[in-house]
Amino acid sequence: MINESDGYQFEDLCAMQQKLTFSLVETGFTRYGMEFGEEKFITLGLCNVHNDYYTNLTLLLSDQCQHEIKVAVFSDNARIIFKGPKGFSGSIFEQLEDTLYLKLCNRTMATFEGLNRIEKQYHPEEALHKALLNAIIHRDYSFREALLSM
Repeated sequence: MINESDGYQFEDLCAMQQKLTFSLVETGFTRYGMEFGEEKFITLGLCNVHNDYYTNLTLLLSDQCQHEIKVAVFSDNARIIFKGPKGFSGSIFEQLEDTLYLKLCNRTMATFEGLNRIEKQYHPEEALHKALLNAIIHRDYSFREALLSM
């Protein structure tokens, strides 16, 4: 909030890296029948108004995004048996898709009502997706950028 009150918007600043590619973003645009090209960059806030440079928002969407999501997976409810860490990198769109692998770690419980088997996941899939999306959206990306520039 302090950064916002100072007029500092990380997403709008010039990205340190300017040689960027967007294969996953382009695939997403194509999937939904939308054009993807340089003319869209200004409209979406991915370039400054003069089209001179990419912004940090563009870097986050690019294939060269250096931010990473790290996930720890435990095999028990008490979180004692550690199965191992898993890291996800690339475009934040790619990271969201890749972290949904956690659905495989989401245990399914089954109960029976008469002859009917009723399956229920330990965590609702919608809640898992929402938690991952919120983690990506609300992350402070400027913190890592400050570390990289030291």
